[in-house]
This record gives sequence, C-alpha cells and structure tokens, in this order.
Amino acid sequence: MMKKLSISYLLIFFVTSLYTQNNDWIKKTPFGGGKRERAVAFAIGNKGYIGTGQDSSNILNKDLWEYDSADDIWTQKANFPGVARRNAVGFTVANKGYIGLGINHPDAFLGTRQSDMWEYNPQTNTWLQKANFPGNSGTGIYYATAFVINNLAYVCGGKNGPSTYSNQLWSFNPATNQWVYVSAFPGIKMERYGLIGVGINGKAYIGLGANEDNYQNDWWEFDLQTNTWTKKLNFPGSARMGCIGFELNGRAYIGLGIDGGYKDDFYEYNPQTNKWFIKKNYDGGGRRGAVSFVIDKFGYVGTGKSETGTKQNFYQYWPGSPNDVNEHNQEHSVSVFPNPASENFTVSIKNNSIKYTLQLLNTNGEVVHSTINIGKNTEINRENLAPGVYFIKLLPEENTMSNEIITKKIIIL
Repeated sequence: MMKKLSISYLLIFFVTSLYTQNNDWIKKTPFGGGKRERAVAFAIGNKGYIGTGQDSSNILNKDLWEYDSADDIWTQKANFPGVARRNAVGFTVANKGYIGLGINHPDAFLGTRQSDMWEYNPQTNTWLQKANFPGNSGTGIYYATAFVINNLAYVCGGKNGPSTYSNQLWSFNPATNQWVYVSAFPGIKMERYGLIGVGINGKAYIGLGANEDNYQNDWWEFDLQTNTWTKKLNFPGSARMGCIGFELNGRAYIGLGIDGGYKDDFYEYNPQTNKWFIKKNYDGGGRRGAVSFVIDKFGYVGTGKSETGTKQNFYQYWPGSPNDVNEHNQEHSVSVFPNPASENFTVSIKNNSIKYTLQLLNTNGEVVHSTINIGKNTEINRENLAPGVYFIKLLPEENTMSNEIITKKIIIL
C-alpha cells in the first residue's frame, strides 16, 4: 500500500510540475476542413468550432467543423446558413455559438459586406438567424474583432470598404436579440481593421490593427461601468494586424499576425499590473489570419496564412502558471539617470545576471536606438535625439531567468 501511495504522489507531483512550469505548444490533429485562413472560431464546453474563411484556392467557405479536445478529432457539422465569407466574427454566449458579418468575395472590390448574425445550437446542430448588425448604417462590416463580457458580445472596428474603416464599438445581447452602440475606439489611428480584443474581469482590452498600411501596437482598456477608455502599456512586439488573442486565467494572450512579414511571437498581458511577458513563439510558424479558442484552460490556435501559403496545422497551448507569480519585481531594479536628461543618460540594472536587449522608442512606437546584451550600466548618447518623451524597453534575451518586459520613461530636454 505504501509503495502504491508513493507512486501516486510522484504522478501528482509530475503532472502538477508539468502544468506549472509549462509554456509550450503541443501539435494536434490538423483542422478537418483543410487549409484555411481568415476563418472564425468559438468554443462551447469541451468542443471547439472553426468555420467559414478562405482556402488555398481562394474559395470562400460556409462549412463548420467541431473539434473534440478529448479525442483530438474533427467532425463536420451543419453548414453555416449565410453566404460563404471571410473575415467574419465568431463568439460564444450561454452555450451557443455565433457567426456573422464578413465579406463574400476574396477581392474586397468585388465583394459585398455582410451584416447578418446567426446562432448555432450544438445540441440540435441547427442555426437560427438573429438581428442584423446595425453599425456602418447597416451595410455590413468585415475584419472586425469580437469578444464576450458577462453574456454580452462586443464587436469593434473593421472595414467599411476596401479603404475605409470603423472605430465603432457595439454590444449584442443574444437574450434580447438587440444591438446597442457603446462607444468609439480612441486610438491615434482610431478607425482601423484587423485589431484584436479580449474580455477580462468585466473590462475590454483592445488594440493593434491597421489603418491602410499603418500598423498599430497600442493597447486600451475599456471600463463598461464608467464607459471610459484608459491607455495601457503598448503591445511589446512590432505593430501589426491579423493577430490571434484569447483570455486564460485572467490574462490576455496575444500573438502572430503580420507587420509586413509574418509573425510567430507570442505574449502574455497581466491587466492587474499592466505588464507584458514574452512567451514561447508559436510552433506552427509565422502567420496572419489564424483563429483561436479556449477549452478547459488551454488555448488552441491554428489555420492562417504564412509566406509559404495557407495553413491547416493546429496546436494546443499550455500556459502553465501566471508568469509573475514567482517573478522578482525587476522594474524596481532598473533606474535611468539623469531623468530628464539634457546630455547622455545611463540605464542601470541592479541585477545584471539577467541579459537584456535595450530599445529606445519614440511616442509613435518607433525604435530609434537598440543595444543587445547590455551591461550593468549602459550609457545612451542623446546626440541624435530630438527633445521629447521616449520609452526605454528592456527585453530579456533567450535562456535568462526572467521573461518580464520592463518599460521606463525618459524625457530628453
């Protein structure tokens, strides 16, 4: 009996350690509908769903596939009843799935924007049409982002046409079948498409996206109770659009996308501390137009398009425990002096066992200076810097004991 008990405890310890320390991607069965990009996804219970989108032959689809996470298998379900489309939105409210909006042609100049919204019942494998989206004067929108807070769905941004964009935030209540205009997104390029949004603890977090070819990396919090926006710490990767994002354990996970090149980097955001953490790059490679959903505290990410073409592969993400649970507060171990600075200034790191790359960014998020593997005290020459506000970003290099991204403000006189 004692021997069996010891083995059981060893197994529990192993599984617990695996979950706590893991920050990894596990390859799963490829998406059942073949190669696909700009599809939509949602999850209900222990099942995930992917539908619509554009395949490798640039054909638009209206199929829906169910993923069983327990058996790692895909099963085709009842087709989406609206027209085939790409860049729609998908979400879950009260154990029902929803798909709507989008555009019905691979070429935006030849397509028609869609405003319809449909409800999927997994118990009966049937669809029910809901109230049309009234934003953009009811003429439809595509490339928007959607997320859910307290059984209300929210839709933000998107394309009104090939070169016109929206900054509107709308809510949809499936129980009453009503849409309500909420607010205008406040970013510098506030009208944008391909942005990303997640709901965490009753608040919305929205950012990134593009306006024409002007990629963005700003990050905003919207308080539904006070109807106010608060600027948060910028997304630490490059400005981009076409990302994936989901919420796990009260954190936002954001990554992939396109910034002129296809990205595979991945980050965790803690809204309580307003900090970002570097996570393991997506194992499937860089891409945009992928989809994601969450089942049982694991993230699932797949499909999309890379420089080598449209993708079918599909991965499970193991987050482990939140990154700053056992993290030192490195922010208080970094100082910048003098600040404000009229001449050169120094970045000092108290614990130089952690290796960082230093970036200096202007208020537009552009990197104006970069130094790798900085030492304990690094002097920055301000000769070519115009007066103004700058941000020092310290990114931990690989194989170091920290993954916290530290940001400090410096004023150049």
